This record gives sequence, C-alpha cells and structure tokens, in this order.
Amino acid sequence: MKKKTKRIKISLNFNNLMSDKIGAQGITEEDLKKVMPVVKKAMKKMREMRDDGKLGFMYLPYDNKAKEEVKKIAEGFKSKFENFVVVGIGGSALGTTAVFKAIQHPYHNELPREKRKAPKLYVMDNVDPDTAAGLFDIIDVKKTCVNIISKSGETAETTAFMKVLWAKMSKEIKKDKLKDHIIMTTDKEKGALRKIANDYGFASFPVPENVGGRFSVLTPVGLFPLACVGVILMNF
Repeated sequence: MKKKTKRIKISLNFNNLMSDKIGAQGITEEDLKKVMPVVKKAMKKMREMRDDGKLGFMYLPYDNKAKEEVKKIAEGFKSKFENFVVVGIGGSALGTTAVFKAIQHPYHNELPREKRKAPKLYVMDNVDPDTAAGLFDIIDVKKTCVNIISKSGETAETTAFMKVLWAKMSKEIKKDKLKDHIIMTTDKEKGALRKIANDYGFASFPVPENVGGRFSVLTPVGLFPLACVGVILMNF
C-alpha cells in the first residue's frame, strides 16, 4: 500500500496590515474585495501556464526520477573528493548557497572530514581576480570536483572563470583523468558547455528548458552540488 505524503500548507497572516490594527494606512476589508477579481484572474492564468508546460518549476518537487539520478551520481563524487567547487552565477549559484547555509553547519568547511562527512563547498560566482586566485591557495585541484553550471552554456562570467580553472587543472591533472573531476550542468542539446561535455565525455545534467534560473535550485543545478556536500534530498 502506497504511503500517503502529508501535504504542507503555507499560510499568510496579514492581520497587522489591516486598518483596524494600524489605522488609516492599513488595508480595509473593502480593499480586499476589490482586489479579489484580479487575484483570481492571475491564479487562473498561472494554472493555464502550468498546464501548458510554461511554468516547469511547479512540477520540480515531484520529479523523483531526476532526484534519484542526482543522488546516485552524487554518492560517487561525494566520497572521492575533498573539495566541491560550483562555477556559476545568479540562479546557478544563489539557490545552492541559500540552502547550504540554511541547512548545513555554519562552519562546514572548517569541520574535520569525519564530522562533515562530505567535501567542502566553494561557490565561485564572482570573477574578481583576487577571489579567483585565492581559491587556489586553499584547495588542491587534484582533490577537487568542479561543477560548471550555465543553462545557455555561454554565460560570460562562468566561461571566464572556467578558463582559469581549466588551465590550472590541465597542468596538474592528466588529460584522461579530467573527466573524473568535472561535471557540467547545462542545456540538454545546445550551447558551448553541452559540446564540451560531449567532446570530452564529461558527466552532465540537463537544465529543463521551461525552468528559469531563479527556480533552478530544485533541478540538478542546485540538487547535485547540495547532495555532494551532504544535504539530504528528502522525498516530497
């Protein structure tokens, strides 16, 4: 018998926005009645866009197939490396950073391996040369996994740091071993990163076409690095 999943409901308490609480600057019951037709119209439009496949993020919590694939591949990377470096910017980095800081130990990277039981996480979302150079002062690239993330495969900042990292890793890691250290997350068919992944045989994950960067934390963009650094992917 299939176990029922308890649905979590989110409620919004706006009592302290009402005029009877804060006076003339507050919202009245009449204001709410006036805006309800607009709200209902917006909700109807959102449901239509969801059903047409335009709002892919609304289906992400239920994509157990992608989640299981992420978990399976992450286990191999998680046990092999001391460091995990995310190369991405904007939505390719912010979701991972937010969840990691919310869930993991506040000093995760400083904990000894036996306590953190996962690689250290470094998110390179800034092309500042001091930041980039400083990373190589604290990591050994031979003990590092790099996840390069760009939906288009041609994000300028990501490409710039990838070239710096590539040059460093190519000097210290044999060419036939590079694919053991690099994984790419990008468009499933097109873009420069997809071509590189195919040409070099790098492991890769696709970014769903109908999911924008700000919602991509529930795709492999966020799920893979989080799984690699010890964040448990719970069943929805």
